[in-house]
Amino acid sequence: MAATRKPLIEAKPRRRKKHPPNMFAKNNIPSDQTVMSTAASFAASAMVIQTVARNLLPYELKAYIFNNISKFFKSFSFQTTLIIEEFDGLTRNQIYIAAEIYLGTKTCSSMKLCKVSMGEMETKIVVSMAKNQETVDVFDGVKFKWRQVTRQVESKNVVFQGQSSNVRSEKRSFELSFHKKHKEKVLDSYLPFVLKESKRLMEEKKTLKLHTLGNDHMRRYVGGAETWQPIKLDHPANFGTLAMNTELKATIMEDLERFVKRKDYYRRVGKAWKRGYLLYGPPGTGKS
Repeated sequence: MAATRKPLIEAKPRRRKKHPPNMFAKNNIPSDQTVMSTAASFAASAMVIQTVARNLLPYELKAYIFNNISKFFKSFSFQTTLIIEEFDGLTRNQIYIAAEIYLGTKTCSSMKLCKVSMGEMETKIVVSMAKNQETVDVFDGVKFKWRQVTRQVESKNVVFQGQSSNVRSEKRSFELSFHKKHKEKVLDSYLPFVLKESKRLMEEKKTLKLHTLGNDHMRRYVGGAETWQPIKLDHPANFGTLAMNTELKATIMEDLERFVKRKDYYRRVGKAWKRGYLLYGPPGTGKS
């Protein structure tokens, strides 16, 4: 039998896979001089752009650009901020007042700077947030960031007794920031809690005060809450100094204490929470 020869197959060289250049290879690492030169060039370009934007662009265009840039970055944020202004039109915002009282109990324990004051004839020190300060409050395991914002506002030119002056006033507000998933908790639970707690604190330190307007110049040109000047009503007369039959005095005091405790009852039945006593007798017995 004749032997069959196998056909010869030409062997082809194997192709080597091309690997991408290694940016961390020793030869590809930029020198320190190159890095410093690039950073200096970038910083110089940024300063030129900032100078051009500050000096050449109109204020309206700059505000439009910056506002849109701010909105762009805020769109990626999970934070929500509520603004609580001191005045709602011509009346004071009750939420602002409540927040101011409530945060007074939290401020000095979590801040380096806070404000303390005590009015004339007062017996307790009042603590509140200083201007443009921040504090953090925790409610039901959630952190809430409070920031007090005070802006100076220049009012119109005032002429008084031949002298002209610009009266400056302030606009105050609170900014409450939190994760946006807690918005319902803030509106349904947290802010009602702040209102309730501030009311309790006010009842504890409540003092009877008389408020009077300042001088005619302040009433006419300045306006606002600053024109009202409070003074504590500290009258020396009390039930102890009242010259009255002992049993009758005890009856009036018991009736008054019962009336004070039934405030909610008067609200439920729709009656005004008022009580009056007519005292009569000779002068000098302490009726007034």
